[in-house]
Amino acid sequence: MALLLAFWPRGEFCSVNELVQQFGRSFSDHEVEASVWKLAGDAAAAGRLLVDLTEVELSLSTPLALLDLDLPPILPDPLPSLLESVNEESVLRSLARTSDPSPVIQSPLGATFDDSVLEPEVRGTPLCWPRNHGSFAGQRDRYLL
Repeated sequence: MALLLAFWPRGEFCSVNELVQQFGRSFSDHEVEASVWKLAGDAAAAGRLLVDLTEVELSLSTPLALLDLDLPPILPDPLPSLLESVNEESVLRSLARTSDPSPVIQSPLGATFDDSVLEPEVRGTPLCWPRNHGSFAGQRDRYLL
């Protein structure tokens, strides 16, 4: 990170692509890109990224700049003091218009597994042991029913 900051002075706009090209001879493209995004993310969290994230879509060619440390951080707009009220009647009407009265949401991971179909001695055994099984062997009995 220090090397990256040495070649990317605060206040100077530079894209991720430009920094990847500059450091490509010494580091892999992925390492440089990850470092730039880490630095930009940390700067944004601290209010020190000179990019309006509400107006710009980040990409490898988006010009980024870091705010000088002598300047005060850029704070986001404050959150509203009151939450917007939800009109329950309109929500109920929109649900009533759907053809299926009880929509089912499918998990991308699939259905859960019911372990009650397993034999009792199998049910208590973990399906996989850690890589350091030897050091884990003393703790194994804690995990068995």
